[in-house]
Amino acid sequence: MGNKYKYLDKQVLNNINHISRDVIKYNRALPQDIIDALPDDKLFPISWCMVHEHIAGRAVEPHMRCLITVPAGTGSRSHRGRETLLLDIEMGLFNLLPEVELPDVPTEQSTV
Repeated sequence: MGNKYKYLDKQVLNNINHISRDVIKYNRALPQDIIDALPDDKLFPISWCMVHEHIAGRAVEPHMRCLITVPAGTGSRSHRGRETLLLDIEMGLFNLLPEVELPDVPTEQSTV
């Protein structure tokens, strides 16, 4: 059994970011130039997320704070040729995102 990951394409990421940044005004949204620099033909997995309930210290409806993995050179945190972007996503939109199940990758400990 593998792990399930939600993912976004560039158009969905752009639309959600617009809602997060310009409509809801979450404090974790992306500058447009970062989205514009992303390749059009790739999918971007959400590698980590948590429920978050504040905007600038003020209590708000729960939403998801997500790390989105993108190719190196476009994000803010670099690791193994990839970078991550931090984005707050409204809960209803997050729940609509598609997901894929990926097989577990054996570690050195699990093969002993």
